[in-house]
Amino acid sequence: MNFTFLSEEEKRLFENQYKQILTIGFSIIASIPIYLVVGNMIEFEKQNLPNPSVRYIFLGVALLIAFLIRIIRSIILQKQERTTFIHLMNRLKASSIITFALCEAIAIIGITEYFLTGMKMDLYLMLFLSLVFFAVHFPRKSRWEYYINLHIREFQK
Repeated sequence: MNFTFLSEEEKRLFENQYKQILTIGFSIIASIPIYLVVGNMIEFEKQNLPNPSVRYIFLGVALLIAFLIRIIRSIILQKQERTTFIHLMNRLKASSIITFALCEAIAIIGITEYFLTGMKMDLYLMLFLSLVFFAVHFPRKSRWEYYINLHIREFQK
């Protein structure tokens, strides 16, 4: 996408900020295989839970997080009357980092459930869901460019 209305400094800032977010995102995603290795190294016998619906509570919380991602992102990225390029970049970064944390939270819920119940399939399911949400919500440069273009052009009118 073309940023003809941005200064060279703002274009460099955009590129640098986007690369930083990619680094943060891939660093957090790298924790998922670690949870998998830990889960496979530690063997538990399936424990009888006082209430078998605990599994469904964990799954429900993971799905709730999936909905929270969309809600929180839309709140952070909503239009504001007056805005600057720096403010837009800060909102994009904040929404990305919060999204990364929420996606990882699903994996943490999975490893926690595994430690409590010993159910390895549920661990795999949560890790898979976490990776799916990372893939769906990972910040794409084209979306960031579109967001900046949309808001800066409206501001310049």
